[in-house]
Formats: sequence, structure tokens, C-alpha cells
Amino acid sequence: MKPALKIVNVDGKKAILVNGRTLLWKEQALEQIAALNDRVTKRLPAAKAALNAQELLAAAQASIDRQIAEASEAKTALEAVVDQLD
Repeated sequence: MKPALKIVNVDGKKAILVNGRTLLWKEQALEQIAALNDRVTKRLPAAKAALNAQELLAAAQASIDRQIAEASEAKTALEAVVDQLD
């Protein structure tokens, strides 16, 4: 989400007011820009490239199979004792 930025004067020095509550001085803003650039150009593309759709699909299917097995076990256990409630 794009932040709301406003240039403000604080004790005679200009700063960036971020979302109405955080002040960034020029040095901090430059550090933030460098960090965001690294994230956008290196880290996030590397993470995206590491994703393997087949592995994600297999993991999701295994999770669903596990949930089916656990639900079936719970159903069987309840069916075995429900008549004892009469």
C-alpha cells in the first residue's frame, strides 16, 4: 500500500511525514529507498524464482489428504460411541 507522504518542517529542518505519524530525515529516507530497491530488485525476484508450482500443489494436496484422514478418524470414533448416549 502506498504511504501518505508529506514534507514538513521540524525545528527548521525538512523531513518526510509518513502516514501522519512517522518522521523520516533525508538520511533515513535514503536508507529506506536503498532497502526497498534491494527488496524489489533482488530478494523478492529470488523468492519468486524459488517457488515451484508443482511442489506447492503437492504440499497442498498432502495437507488436504491429511485433513481428510483426520476427519475420517474423528467421524469413526464418534460413530463408535454415539449410541452410548441413549
